[in-house]
Amino acid sequence: MEHPPLVDHELIVTAGAVASDVSSVLATVPADAVFVDHYGDVDLMLVFREVPAND
Repeated sequence: MEHPPLVDHELIVTAGAVASDVSSVLATVPADAVFVDHYGDVDLMLVFREVPAND
């Protein structure tokens, strides 16, 4: 059984960002990507992972 490489999408939200900034960038992440982690304090990195397709 082979698994394709995982693809992570990292979104960085900086202080002062408005909701339209966040939603615009989030729209570029595939709809079935799963939120897996976050990093940061002032600036925030959100990590979403694409779910590998089952063959």
